[in-house]
Amino acid sequence: MNWVPDRDQIVRRVNLVFRVGDTLVPSLVAEALRVAEGASTIVLKASNASGQSGFGSATGLNHIQIGDAQIPTDASGAVILRFRHSKPSAFIPAWQVLSDAVVPSDIAGRIVLVGTSVPGLLDLRSTPIDTAVPGVEIHEQAIENILSGRNLVRPDYALAVEEAIILAIALLLTPLMPRVSAPWLFASAAGLGVALLAGGWAAYNFAGLLFDPLYPIVALFCFVTVVTFYIYRYSEQQRSRIKSVFVAEPSAPLPAQLHKSAS
Repeated sequence: MNWVPDRDQIVRRVNLVFRVGDTLVPSLVAEALRVAEGASTIVLKASNASGQSGFGSATGLNHIQIGDAQIPTDASGAVILRFRHSKPSAFIPAWQVLSDAVVPSDIAGRIVLVGTSVPGLLDLRSTPIDTAVPGVEIHEQAIENILSGRNLVRPDYALAVEEAIILAIALLLTPLMPRVSAPWLFASAAGLGVALLAGGWAAYNFAGLLFDPLYPIVALFCFVTVVTFYIYRYSEQQRSRIKSVFVAEPSAPLPAQLHKSAS
């Protein structure tokens, strides 16, 4: 029943360890894997310790080792899940268990979790691709991710990479902005935004790495909008200044002798 949702109340990660006072306690997922692996202990590996690298000297945990499984985690010891849609075929109804209707081969050699899907027991959770799944299935998908190696990792240097991308975009666009029109500028920004989305998807799909393309994209369009507005205001001021130079001031009356000569 212990769960750590994000701010939008959607579960995206499952902790493998919790701190209770000064004691580290394994979660249901970690303990089930430890028993299945026949391991006596769970090994926590932090940044710049136990041969682990990190972007900084104390960024938290890097890996948790349970038996032969080396599990990449975030700094707090949680695994980020690559969810799939809920799969009813993975469940064995309780009535089959109670009536001895379960085929032994369905559970032999498997990790079996006992849970509930009744809404009244308040253990239905939202995931990024399902609005409500039984909490026990989230544990099951976490174990499935770990055993299949379908791990997702947000590296501790991810924020630095995202900020470096923002800086690179600013350096690229700054000399370009005064030389192109606004439509071309926004088209270039849109192309960069698509490239950032494609890069984030490729890192997720092929490397199992989580980078946030939305952060650089928002920064990109804020930068383009502010600078475009500044250039527009500067151009308007220059246009007004030039216009004021060429607009003649009201002329004074001509002297009397000039009037006579003109006639």
